[in-house]
Amino acid sequence: MGMYFNRYVFDCYLQTDSARETKNFFENLSVWVKEEKWKEIYSYLFKQGYTQESEGYWIETFVFIQDLLANFSDWESAENIEQAIEEFEGFVDSFLAESDKKECRDKLAWLDGISLFLYLKDPEHYIPYFFTNRFFLLERVFQSFDIPFPMPPSKQKYRDRFLYYGNLCREIYEFRKKYSLDYIELNCFLYDFSLKTLPDFINTDELPDAINIYISGGTKEDTDLLRSNGEKYQTFWQGNPQTKIGDIILLYSLSPYSGLTAIFRAVSPTYYDPFSYYPERVWVGFPIVIPTIHSIHLSELKSNPVWKEKGLVKANMQGVNGRECTSDEYNAIIEILKSKNFDVSILPKLPFLDEPDFRNLSNERDVEITLLEPLLKQLGFDENDWLRQMTLRMGRNDRVFPDYALFANDRRGEESARFIWEAKYRIANERQLKDAFLQAKSYALRLGCDGFGLVALEGVWISTRQDDFKWERLKKFSWSELKQEENFSRLIGLADKRVLIK
Repeated sequence: MGMYFNRYVFDCYLQTDSARETKNFFENLSVWVKEEKWKEIYSYLFKQGYTQESEGYWIETFVFIQDLLANFSDWESAENIEQAIEEFEGFVDSFLAESDKKECRDKLAWLDGISLFLYLKDPEHYIPYFFTNRFFLLERVFQSFDIPFPMPPSKQKYRDRFLYYGNLCREIYEFRKKYSLDYIELNCFLYDFSLKTLPDFINTDELPDAINIYISGGTKEDTDLLRSNGEKYQTFWQGNPQTKIGDIILLYSLSPYSGLTAIFRAVSPTYYDPFSYYPERVWVGFPIVIPTIHSIHLSELKSNPVWKEKGLVKANMQGVNGRECTSDEYNAIIEILKSKNFDVSILPKLPFLDEPDFRNLSNERDVEITLLEPLLKQLGFDENDWLRQMTLRMGRNDRVFPDYALFANDRRGEESARFIWEAKYRIANERQLKDAFLQAKSYALRLGCDGFGLVALEGVWISTRQDDFKWERLKKFSWSELKQEENFSRLIGLADKRVLIK
């Protein structure tokens, strides 16, 4: 749920050092462009985290902006936002004239430069776009402050992806007018104030277990940067739409390396960026570099009994970005590395090697259907034994809905159950676990349960009345652990139908 913009809070922010620094940058931006103080501009953008692109990338962009300023020296400010958008659309049509689809796609890379040119000419109606490869930040700002978020065009509509910038400008302009911000204040809001309110999108701490495995391609530059930066290296790649935080991503380095050179983890979910050449993006980090002597060449993949059957290998790795890999293929990579005396103990483990298929799960209901209900049946229950989304009053007016109540009585004033289960899509860290634990514990106490369970992609947790529902005595089983007979027997002893009846 979004929050509302509070002018008083924002005015207090404007008195801070951070606001003054941001304001100074945008007040001086046009002067610095005229004086070609590219290093000052780039250093600020980089320091503030607005870009990870190289200085060379931005120098090229600044030269492009200078050309635009020279060629459109007579560009005049629009009288209103609709005129501004109309003029932008005309500019785009001229910019893309006689370009084929590939050229249109290539030209999307110049949107940040075009936006800065437009801002310099008409700051009342255009915004400088400093969210290159970080479109997710802008999207979350819109959502967090209840700014209407225009639906991005599909990836094949290249002209519409260009024009989408105009749609963003319109909504931001309306927001600015609504709260009586000048354009400098708007930029302070957009590039400093709002960003401080957002939770982290890129995970840099502990990662949840991997669910899926993908392989993506990297250039020689990617590989060289990786080897020079080692485990601290983070970057963005074309991502598979199903990628989740923690997933394993194999880096296949293109020519001249032509081999597997690193194994990354996804540190963000996949997001859609209409202004990127590859619009489906994912951030990766925590790389394990495979040294040259251990790297797996394409010829080795072609001779491997598992990988040689993969269509990607047969096509000489054409279209490698974001392709899904099976657990068998990942295990084959591990075996090849082991044969080269690489320490495979440092490689990420894949907890889900058997059915069910975890890769298509995307929400709590999927977890209920694919994980929880089959588990309940393995524990001896059938659909007549549980009540889903039982209505439960927790206060004078509060109603809650425990996901699965076993042997439940839902008569008002007499509500009870022997055991409850709560399904979560992911329980990726201790905070999420504690929140889920406290929620389920409150239901269990209210219903007089003997115990409760939590289910998520990461595994199963059990708490019992016998343990006084104490956090310290919470028992966890990963899904891979439950494939072992001894662990499943432990779970049976805690939550099986026969145990509850007894």
